[in-house]
Amino acid sequence: MFEMHAVLVMMMRLLWCELWRLLLRYRFAVAVLLAGVVGAVVMVGMNPVAGSRGSLYEIHVFGALSESFLGVYAFLVPLMAGVAAAGSLAEDRARDYPQWILIRGVGAGRFLGVKAVAMFLTTVTAFLMSQLIVFCTATVVFPWGTTAPPVGAEHLLGNHLAPELFVAAPAMHDLMLVAMLSVAAGVLSLTGLVVGALIANEYLAAAVPFLLVVGSALVLEGPARRLSPYTYLELDTSPGPGSTGAVLLYWGVLAVLTVAVATGLFVRREAQ
Repeated sequence: MFEMHAVLVMMMRLLWCELWRLLLRYRFAVAVLLAGVVGAVVMVGMNPVAGSRGSLYEIHVFGALSESFLGVYAFLVPLMAGVAAAGSLAEDRARDYPQWILIRGVGAGRFLGVKAVAMFLTTVTAFLMSQLIVFCTATVVFPWGTTAPPVGAEHLLGNHLAPELFVAAPAMHDLMLVAMLSVAAGVLSLTGLVVGALIANEYLAAAVPFLLVVGSALVLEGPARRLSPYTYLELDTSPGPGSTGAVLLYWGVLAVLTVAVATGLFVRREAQ
């Protein structure tokens, strides 16, 4: 029992250290500004007249993100995930940082597990902070209050992930989109672990999330598109089977598979 407690304390300390290392890098601030500024600019550009929605209804602050949801996020999310954390392991290996940790009794598998959690949390934090910039922009562009689309207008809201929720609670729909995209960003950052476990090339590892999304969008067609991360980032076109549960399941499975493969490669390489 004492040994298990000591291991848990050590892991928590290592996680805390890894989080601060990632959060204090300049890349974290770049990722926040990248997603926040681009998202805000595109939102304003797609809605040049504040509160304009033709004769259907007026857009307000709460619901603005859902109503003007941006297809650019399908490419922006993997890009900022790469900048925020995807190249972290490769950067550490270039500096022999893992060796410095492993000689202190931390197993390679445990180290990579902690690294994965830290990368995920860092990227999620970066995306959430970026959306504060987008929300602040919405408070300037749109009237304050809650968007109120007419009841029974679900058939007019085909570009929403959950039209019924948007009609009933636009603010909750906004939060749902942000939460799902933040999870997607965190999982996509983990894909850099696979490259980082093989070679110490930070820039290649950082490019993996973006290349994976773009490549899958270009290569996978028909039923195979359900395997593409791009499909599950296009939330305004009812991704995959068209359910929020399917989206979360997809990212969960991708996260587990990615970390498992990266851990196997990293442990094998460190054992050599």
